Amino acid sequence: MLEKFVPFALPFPNVTDVLTFIIHIFGLEFQHFFLAKIFE
Repeated sequence: MLEKFVPFALPFPNVTDVLTFIIHIFGLEFQHFFLAKIFE
C-alpha cells in the first residue's frame, strides 16, 4: 500500500499533475474495492 504513495515525495511540474496522479491512484483503489464487493 505504501509503495503506491512513494511518488508523492518526487517533485511534480505543476498542481495538475499532482491532482491527476491522486485521482488515478484513488480511482484504481476504488475499482478494486468495488469489484471485490461485487464478487464477494
